[in-house]
Amino acid sequence: MQELSLGISFYDEVKKVLPSKNDYGYTSQEIEEKKEELQKLWESLGGKDVNPFNRDQYHCNFEDDAMLITKELIENLKKVHSGVEVFDADEIDEFTVADLKEESIGSWLVVIDYHN
Repeated sequence: MQELSLGISFYDEVKKVLPSKNDYGYTSQEIEEKKEELQKLWESLGGKDVNPFNRDQYHCNFEDDAMLITKELIENLKKVHSGVEVFDADEIDEFTVADLKEESIGSWLVVIDYHN
């Protein structure tokens, strides 16, 4: 979620400075070979902890696994994920990111991805 807070697409930023060898993105080998460069880029963009490309998909507990909702986060979520479903546990209500209101500022946002 740091990417959303920062208002960036790390993948797009990586493509600018580290061209892939193919049209389908980066291989695991390319990512491993460029690990240090990717981390430096991430940090130069304001990112903290391990960059999204080098995170272990099965390891949790990164600082940005849950974030406080800010005005900037709402704006960036709406730009990129307006159709994504939101569940408000306090109000027991479902709606899309497009309907996320500023009254949510200060609440916690946790991403749950059921995709396999």
